[in-house]
Order: sequence, then structure tokens, then C-alpha cells
Amino acid sequence: MPSNIKVDKNLNVRNTNPLKIYTSRQLLLFRSFRLLIHAEIEHFIEELGVGVVRKANQIWISNTKSTKTLLALLAFMDYKLDKNATSLNDRVEKAVTEYFNLISKNNGIKEDNVLKILLPLGLDKSLISQTWLSTMNSYGQNRGDVAHKSFKAMIPIDPVSEINNIRNILAEIKLLDENLRKVS
Repeated sequence: MPSNIKVDKNLNVRNTNPLKIYTSRQLLLFRSFRLLIHAEIEHFIEELGVGVVRKANQIWISNTKSTKTLLALLAFMDYKLDKNATSLNDRVEKAVTEYFNLISKNNGIKEDNVLKILLPLGLDKSLISQTWLSTMNSYGQNRGDVAHKSFKAMIPIDPVSEINNIRNILAEIKLLDENLRKVS
């Protein structure tokens, strides 16, 4: 972040540039920051899903005990599974593989992306804030604008608003993480 933007460890932001006049370099840094934060959020959500499925699969392999996550995964992946699978173990293995394929093909943090990752884990959609999903849609769109539009065609990013937005996104991700721990 540029020297006139102060961010502490709790993501509290103070802008010592009240006129919000930034150099081209500062604006480029804000754009870069948005791209990197988007990538980290996407990676975290994907790894959250992978971790929950790995844990459920390990419980199944260890003692053939089903978890809510495993049941949800089988239900969500059922349409992709081979109907000729001869054993429950085969169906579980294929559901896990399909989920990991879904993760590897994920490309974003918009609502559709997030729900494809979270709902097969057994997380009830009512535990996912609609406001947060809308924020994720906006953030994903904003990231796309940064990545695919000319520097001159973009509205400059306000770093204080950006950090506040990220703080809100991360607070909801923390709640999702806690809810997934209860499910798995």
C-alpha cells in the first residue's frame, strides 16, 4: 500500500490523503492489491472445501463411518457418478474425485463458484449470508474489471473502501469456516 494509506494488523485503515488524489503508481498498486486479494480468497475457499472433503473421506476410509459431509457429497455428485459402480466404496471414491475435479476447474469467487464449493459439503445455504454472496459477486466483477479493462477505462479504486470491503468478506469467511467445522 502507498505510504499515505495506513493499514494495521486488524485491517483498520487510515487515509492520510483526504483529497484522494493518487499517483498512477499508487493506482496501479491498488489494482494489483485487488487481484492478489481475490486470488487469496479464491484459494482459501477452495482449500476449505478440499480440507473438509479430505477429512470426511479419511473418516470413511479409516472406519467406514459416514459424515454429514460425505452424505451431502454423495447426494450432490450423484448425477456425475457411474451408475454401474458396484460398491459404496467406489461411489464414495468417485464422489470425492468429482469434487476435487470441480475445485480444480473453479475460476472465481462469485456466488455460483462459492455455492458449487460449499453446498456439496453439507453446509445449509441458510448459513451463507445473501449479503455476503452479493458482495462476492461485486468483488468478483471488480476483479474482472481490473484484469480485463484498460487502466484508463476504470474508475479508480478507493483504498479505504477496498479494505473495508475485504474486512467484511473475511468476517463472513470466518463464520463459514466455523460452520463447516460443525458440519464435518
